[in-house]
Amino acid sequence: KIKYKSKYQTFGINIFNLIKNKVIEKPNFIKIDVDGNEIEILKTIKPLIKSKIIKSICIELNSKKKNRYDYAINLFKKYNYNLIGTELTFKDKKNLIQNYIFSI
Repeated sequence: KIKYKSKYQTFGINIFNLIKNKVIEKPNFIKIDVDGNEIEILKTIKPLIKSKIIKSICIELNSKKKNRYDYAINLFKKYNYNLIGTELTFKDKKNLIQNYIFSI
């Protein structure tokens, strides 16, 4: 068997720092694809969701990871975001991954 190892680095920055330092304006649309860190990201941007600064959000969720999935769905429902579409990205016995698009 051939073993394949991939090493890569990513850069991360808090969205509030980008806005504060005028690197970007307050976004009205964001895409979240964080492979397991959905709850942490959503908790961080919750003020933008609550205040409705973000008008539309596309988030990749695995509906078989109930804790993450339920947290996201319930958060958007709580702040009156409507699910306007889904797109299947991956499916097997253990995963059902889709992009969910929410809008106010």
